[in-house]
Amino acid sequence: MRKADIITALFLIVSGLVMIIVIIPAQTYPGEEFGIPPATVPTAAMVLITLMAGIILIQRLLEKRKNEKEDTVSPINSSQWLHIACYAALLFLGLGAIKLFHFIPGGILILAVLMYITGQRKILNILLVSVPIPILIYAALWYGLRIPLP
Repeated sequence: MRKADIITALFLIVSGLVMIIVIIPAQTYPGEEFGIPPATVPTAAMVLITLMAGIILIQRLLEKRKNEKEDTVSPINSSQWLHIACYAALLFLGLGAIKLFHFIPGGILILAVLMYITGQRKILNILLVSVPIPILIYAALWYGLRIPLP
């Protein structure tokens, strides 16, 4: 587990620094002369994640090795990795559906598919959850916060 924590912490630190230095500045505009710039919240979140990953890295590097066998055992088995990969692929397909069909129909589609895959078989329950949620999110973001969605 120690080795997995070190690798994960290093990945989070590198990813966080790339986000802070490259991606967030490239994807946000400077903002108005007054108020908080749009990059403040994502930058603060990534700084926090990077600092916490740094703390994990330092803790794991400073702790003494208790058992060599403990480091060789993977905390996640292959079927769990497959499960994670399948759900990640579904989420990316959902993003494609939102881009192709726009936010509300794409959101309804991905929620319905995810509910079906996770075991919900009652059509009424799927409709009662997957239809109003994208509509409410769209209304809250567009009419409440004036954030345009695709």
